[in-house]
Amino acid sequence: MFWLIPSILFYTWWEGYFFEFWVGTSIGMILLAGLTLKSIEFETFSFGSRAIYHSILFIWCLLLFLINFSFSTFPRSKKKL
Repeated sequence: MFWLIPSILFYTWWEGYFFEFWVGTSIGMILLAGLTLKSIEFETFSFGSRAIYHSILFIWCLLLFLINFSFSTFPRSKKKL
């Protein structure tokens, strides 16, 4: 919440750029996903749960990167005919 709320408020206000909004929220979502997955890691099965944790976190970060990359290459404005 520390990162999500300021990024939503600031980046939607600052010229309304959608890409910057996604950068801020993606960083917050990566941090939130990491903390959530870390909280469900079992100590007795640390090897297996750590591998699952890293796999899920890698897939999540890859998904967010692809979303950010697709929005960064999308034109900010289109000319009206």
